[in-house]
Amino acid sequence: MTDERDDESTIIIDFKSLNESSLKKKKAELSENAQFEELEFNIPDDEKDEVIALTQSNILDDINCPLYYLEYKTEFFQKIEFAKNFKTATSISNIQDLNTAMVQKEPSILLIYYNASPKLSNQITLQVKNKFPDTKTVIIAKNLSDEKSKLHAKSKYSANEYISYPFQTEELELKLKALKKSMIPG
Repeated sequence: MTDERDDESTIIIDFKSLNESSLKKKKAELSENAQFEELEFNIPDDEKDEVIALTQSNILDDINCPLYYLEYKTEFFQKIEFAKNFKTATSISNIQDLNTAMVQKEPSILLIYYNASPKLSNQITLQVKNKFPDTKTVIIAKNLSDEKSKLHAKSKYSANEYISYPFQTEELELKLKALKKSMIPG
């Protein structure tokens, strides 16, 4: 009888090795996510309150699709006088309004000011990309370097376009035109 048991297959689990492997994997995931979750910059105090207002734009007539800007937890768009200069753009002030706008399932563009809440911005870009592919996202971040935008663009939280603040109205218009062009099938 003992001979029969010796011939049976046995599963041996090395819990110590398994635990170490699991910890290494979790550390690697955390490290990878940490590098994408924050686009924080060391901004000297004297630059924090710098505001460059945008100028009048008629770009929305040209792109002919809804343009939303997320004002949840930020006054950024108010400070740069976005609504005054992009008159037909729609402000989204809470997540419920964002959901309402997104379920329209029409091609649209969503602007997000990243520095207001990096983690929330990442989650929104991820959800929009996965659930509403007809909506294109633009991340606006203060003093965003090309290197950081390229790094973020490789993450699962990537946006369709990036723009560094401060910027000129014309720069934003070019990004919006490029996004609209990418929405045209064919």
